[in-house]
Amino acid sequence: MLKTFLIANRIATLLAVLISSAYTCQASANANNKHFSRFTDYPRKLVNQSDTLKSGMTLEGINTATPGKIILMYRYDASIKKAMPVSSKLIVVNGKAIEAGTIGGLEGSDYIIILNPDQGFKKYGKKGELGVIEANGTKITLLDIPPSPPSGPPPTYK
Repeated sequence: MLKTFLIANRIATLLAVLISSAYTCQASANANNKHFSRFTDYPRKLVNQSDTLKSGMTLEGINTATPGKIILMYRYDASIKKAMPVSSKLIVVNGKAIEAGTIGGLEGSDYIIILNPDQGFKKYGKKGELGVIEANGTKITLLDIPPSPPSGPPPTYK
């Protein structure tokens, strides 16, 4: 009885070692596969991860709750009678600068890079002196400006 138990225990141990080594071999084979590469969703140039926007990151006037999507916060400017974004950063989508106040945000980007004022000035000159938000991707959708709040109380009907 004891001998049978020892043989069964050895067989179970051998089986566990074989299965774990098979998983290890499969994992190392998948590491070289392009579907498991860390940067397959990014273009060929490597993105500096420290500058890449992370969801939930705090930026003045910008909502970053959803990955790959930013929503600009607006406030009403009485001098031009128009809603303008709170953030004064230059927004660049796939290398093209977007004029302030023309979009409400963007979604569907592969990655978004935040440049500080020094980096923005070096790359974009005077336009980027307050910082830059670069969005890159093939399926980027520009969002509309949110509607302005109602100017007064709703009408009453008698």
